[in-house]
This record gives sequence, structure tokens and C-alpha cells, in this order.
Amino acid sequence: MEGQPSQVSSQATVSKMKSVEITMGKNVPQFSKANTLGRQQWKRELGSKRCQQMFTGSFSTAAPSFIEKESHGTVKILTFNDPKRRNTINFEKTVAFMEAIKEADADPSVNIIAITGKGDIFCSGTDLAVARETPSIEDYASHLSTITCELFAAFIDCKKPIVALVNGPAIGMGVTMIGLCDTAYAASSATFTTPFTALGLCAEGASSYTFPRILGYAKASSLLLFNERINATKALEWGLVADVIPKETFEKETREKLRYMSELPIKALLYSKELIRGRERHHLHAANNKEREALSILLKSEDFVASVNNFFARKKK
Repeated sequence: MEGQPSQVSSQATVSKMKSVEITMGKNVPQFSKANTLGRQQWKRELGSKRCQQMFTGSFSTAAPSFIEKESHGTVKILTFNDPKRRNTINFEKTVAFMEAIKEADADPSVNIIAITGKGDIFCSGTDLAVARETPSIEDYASHLSTITCELFAAFIDCKKPIVALVNGPAIGMGVTMIGLCDTAYAASSATFTTPFTALGLCAEGASSYTFPRILGYAKASSLLLFNERINATKALEWGLVADVIPKETFEKETREKLRYMSELPIKALLYSKELIRGRERHHLHAANNKEREALSILLKSEDFVASVNNFFARKKK
């Protein structure tokens, strides 16, 4: 046990009113010549300050991004709210998402953290447009592998129960984060795919550890090595999700499940999660860090660059 879980304040049960907060991103122009600019020329184009922001990942070339936060009693729902971009994740969103998880975990009024997506898609994983337009693939590889590792470390260290509400297709990290959640429910329209090796990449989100344990080695390899795409029914059969709910009633039924969870005694929840997850934390962090090291290499590879170019070439057709 890494320490006694703290008791949530009685104020947690007072308010049942819904509140919505938005963590906004910033507009960043796209530059078609980004791939051909050297770092010094990029500084001349953008200015030193904006260039430094780009390289540190404080904003990206993606459209304005945000994580929507809703409070329903003692439940905090975090929603990927960029359906026009298929709820992809860029540097901004990664930081906002990580901060939202840490904030909810530290909030004494929150018992349960839920994650879902706006629209018909849960999460489409990393926004490849950022890789295509980065001025330095070296810096991109370093920043992406590091910030992704930090995001999943926040999942691993989270003391509160995390529930994934997979409202539609999940891709890449949209799938691997499920292995770090405490339970997951899928809409009947949900699909799951991790096209890492097809992009010249490897597993992330400690899935090299969680997936073999959840699914078994052969099924984990089907996803992580061979990019198999599975539907919600198969995800249930394989043990990736706890239940499949009709798309038409998904929001209503999952909100009812969250309401029930929120009324459970918080000390019992915290101790029980620690008993289940505590012994695994060291292994999860080790896997997460190993994946970061591998990704920092693979993100600079010719295979990855070629895969990104091919991806956008196919989209133009």
C-alpha cells in the first residue's frame, strides 16, 4: 500500500447540479512549408518566442482544442470535444487531458472520473497532422513520446476510479487508455484498433503490459502487432470492456451506472482500487517508460515518416 487513501469531503454529495468548464486551446496557423524549414528559418518565420512554444508543445498546428469537464454530483466527466477532427489528440489536448485527470483526482468533491467523446467518435488517437507539419522530427519525437508518457503516468497514479465510456470508434491511444481505466462500457457502434506497427510505431499507454494480462498474449498481439480491428461485441468477449450498450440508449444507461457508482462509499472505493492496482503500479510505470524510449526512436524512423505521408496521400484521393 502506497499510503492511506484520503476521505472525500461530505460536500461531495451536496450539489447535483451540472456544471461545465472548458479548457481552451489557441489558434495556430498552418504552414505548408514547415517540412522544408530549418530551425533557424522557422524562428525567422514565426519569431523566437512562438518557435519555442512550438518546440515545447505548448501549442500545435491543430485546430483549437478543448477538454470539456462536467460535474454531476461526485462524478467528473471529461469529454474529448473536437468531433470535427474526430477527437484526435495533439500536444495541447494531451496536456489539458493530463491536467484534467490530475485535477479531478485531487478534488475532494470527486469520487468517480469518467472519460468519453463528443459526437459519434470516442478518440482517434494522435493527430498525425502535427507530425506532418513539424519543423523538426527530432524534437517532435522527443516531445510526443515524453508528453504521452506523462499523460499515461497520470492514469497510473490516479487514486480515483476511472471509467471509460466508449461512445464510438476508438483508435490508438483511445484504445490503450482503456487498459488503464478501472472499467469500460462500449456503445454498440464502437470499434477498436491500434494501428501502431502499420505506422512504424509500437505500443503505448503501458498496453505492452496491460493488454497481454487483460486479453491474453495471442489476442493482445492481434491488436498491438497486427493491427486487428475489433467491434464492440468482440471487445466484450475478449474482456476489454465490461458491457456493450445499444448506441441509442448509451448515454442514458451509462449515466445511470455512474450515478450508482457515485453513491458508493469513497473510502471503500479508494482502498479497493489500491488493493487491485497498487501492486501493479511499478510494472505499469516500467512498461510506460520502456514504451516512451521505443517511441522516441520509432517516431524518427523513415517508416513512420513514410507512413504519415502515405496516410495523407490516401486522404486526398
